[in-house]
Amino acid sequence: MAKAAEVPESSTLQRALRGALKTMAANRVRASFALATLVAALALSAAPAHAQQGSAVLIGNVKDAATGKALGDSVVTVTSPALQGEEIAVTDEAGAFRIPGLPPGVYTLRVEKETFRPYAREGLDLHADATIRINPAILPEGLKAQEVVVVGRTPTVDVGSSATGMNITSEFTNRIPLIPPGVKGSAQRSFEAVADTVPGAQPDTYGISIYGSSSFENRYMLDGLSVSNATFGSLGTPLTIDFIKEVSVLSGGYMPEYGRATGGILNAITKSGSNEFHGSAWLNYAPGTLEGDRKTAYRDSGAIVTRKKLNQMGDIGADVGGPLIKDKLWFYAGFDYAQTKYDVSRQIRKALYDSNNVQKVDANGNDEWQTLKGTKKTYAAQQDMYQAIGKLTWAVNRTNRLNLMLNGVYPQSGGNGKFGIDALTGQPAIGNDDSLNGAYGTIAHKRYGSSTNAQLKWSSELNGKRLMLDTWAGWHNETYGRVPTDGSSIGSTKGLAGQNNTWFSSYPYNLASFEKNLANKGCGPSDAVYPDTNMDGAPEGIPCPVTSYHTGGPEFLEKQTVNRFQGRSIITSLFTGLGHHVLKGGIDAEVTKQLGDRAYTGKVDFVDPYVPYGWYLWGRAYGYLKGPDDAVLMNKIHNNAKSVSLGGFVQDSWNVADKVTVNLPALRRAAPVQRAGRPRDEPRQAVVAACRLRLRLDARR
Repeated sequence: MAKAAEVPESSTLQRALRGALKTMAANRVRASFALATLVAALALSAAPAHAQQGSAVLIGNVKDAATGKALGDSVVTVTSPALQGEEIAVTDEAGAFRIPGLPPGVYTLRVEKETFRPYAREGLDLHADATIRINPAILPEGLKAQEVVVVGRTPTVDVGSSATGMNITSEFTNRIPLIPPGVKGSAQRSFEAVADTVPGAQPDTYGISIYGSSSFENRYMLDGLSVSNATFGSLGTPLTIDFIKEVSVLSGGYMPEYGRATGGILNAITKSGSNEFHGSAWLNYAPGTLEGDRKTAYRDSGAIVTRKKLNQMGDIGADVGGPLIKDKLWFYAGFDYAQTKYDVSRQIRKALYDSNNVQKVDANGNDEWQTLKGTKKTYAAQQDMYQAIGKLTWAVNRTNRLNLMLNGVYPQSGGNGKFGIDALTGQPAIGNDDSLNGAYGTIAHKRYGSSTNAQLKWSSELNGKRLMLDTWAGWHNETYGRVPTDGSSIGSTKGLAGQNNTWFSSYPYNLASFEKNLANKGCGPSDAVYPDTNMDGAPEGIPCPVTSYHTGGPEFLEKQTVNRFQGRSIITSLFTGLGHHVLKGGIDAEVTKQLGDRAYTGKVDFVDPYVPYGWYLWGRAYGYLKGPDDAVLMNKIHNNAKSVSLGGFVQDSWNVADKVTVNLPALRRAAPVQRAGRPRDEPRQAVVAACRLRLRLDARR
């Protein structure tokens, strides 16, 4: 239930704007011609541009509360702390109004018309990617009433789309702890993790799975800029939710304007400034002592027992925003530092045998072991992450707005006696076997990465707000890599990068043969030879047996740099014809370049089948064949990949009788025109025709 409050009469400025809007409506032909010229120029220039879906549309019909008749020429005004100035529309002869391009926030709607009482309604909560309908009923001045109570609810149904999903606001994330410690992105509280609250979504190893699709199949966006990792498809910019105003998660039924996803769409809308200075500071800390013991399934994993336990994680940061010029130019800036730290321990144990050199078993059938004192060693696995954001919002005039956004995420981990954190899983990165089965320099890497984004958005409203033109241009840069902890470079013949990694895995070895210091701690002589009493090709009676152990360099090394240049232009038309239509058409372009190096330390990874024979098997290597059995090994392999993708779409969302929304047949066409190492011959093209017929009935109307 809400009250229609009395408000002051229209100001001189409002009356002037009302007259200007009427004049604009009377000159539709000239406005349409100007729009056509602009669109043609845009198409001819073929400038890169990429999509941001992040604003709301408010539509409705103004009626006489006494007679129910439509009221044309009514002035509708919306205001909000999220909006620069105010937005004004004049109803047409059917009483209809449309106010597009509204940033997410809480709004107040006012309606004014001569000989009618002013009307105001507060608390209209508008979310990103939503079209909300409200139909104000205003009272004639001659009607005798002291107070009018309007019975109804705040509109929540998006009448412009039949997509499924959820909008998660900063108010919700501030009140509810959504991201548990120990999962990917939990230290900086990445915006990706809040999607877990959406029906049909659940965490997987690398992020959030939506309705069975892997996290790699989602599309991740920041203010409409694609920030998906170009190699794997995971989130490339895990920005903290403290910089985010709202996260729009679309789990299904979304329109072709999004594209390039077979999972869900996650679009994070960053915070902006306002007409008032505001700021905040935060500190989040999760000590590892509050984490329960990690219960793991029993397994006969040999003499080396590796355990991981959370030590601590948390972040500290601050942000500030406000006006540089009131109602004209706003700014927003923020900084955050996050740290993740695990304790990774290794304990050595000794096998217990009977008189026949057969390992003893307990009552449960598990092999018996004896923990060796003085053999436990604990390492740290730590990641430090720095984040920053800056944003400018400029209202050029009443129909044109410009947004400039810059942000970056810069993680560092590993090195100096510490293990790294895997960026894909958020867990300690310990070799390839998730075990401390080698020297520190053999199974540890120094990991680094960075993600930098820049975006420029231009929005224009034309033809009395019936046409909107939005153009974006953006750049996403991402670097990542893992290198030896001694600082030697990829492909070098010196240091750890020049040492072959050898994997001893064919049969049990005594750990003391690799680590001599364990010989006097219960693992027996380092040079002892143990008999094959069972005649099965493997020796028995080994005090500290291991079936997987690595020596030499840290095996696989890589470094990658990705640059994605993006752009998109969308034109939206709002019109009436057997209902209300939101017709959209757009073009987009994306150029992605990837440079990098990959190598195996010492050129070749070896696998040891049986040391007494004195020969090794090649495991992995980069190289090529000059002829039969004539292999050329390479110190490293360099990749230089490039792709250019062009696409376009047309779609219509039809609202029938203000009760049913139908997404009409839509078309999206994408054409990758050039790939790495491939001549520009015949472009590969993909045409996606999506006929989505979904009905959504608002039963409360």
